[in-house]
Amino acid sequence: PLLAHIFKALIYWPTKQEILANMPVCFNNFLDTTVVLDCTEISVQVPKCLACRIRLYSNYKSTFTLKFMIGITPGGLISFVSEPYGGRISDKVIFEQSGFNKMSYP
Repeated sequence: PLLAHIFKALIYWPTKQEILANMPVCFNNFLDTTVVLDCTEISVQVPKCLACRIRLYSNYKSTFTLKFMIGITPGGLISFVSEPYGGRISDKVIFEQSGFNKMSYP
């Protein structure tokens, strides 16, 4: 939790105006884009508990992982990081459970 507390100050949800002011040229045809989402997995040690192994095993990576959904503005600012999920969970479920849709612009 200490590391999460430290990094939370670095994650900022900018306004649409701030995003447009820092929009790279390569996004000129995509001016409505405010965030690019991706789920990423980080390998972890093999859990001792069987239930944990089941939750953390990623078929995609063929190992035990934690999975996060990360949002990055077109200008490269990290604007969203979800809570960690077991590697077994789908990207769709992370999107639905992460609370990201509550942060989206109207």
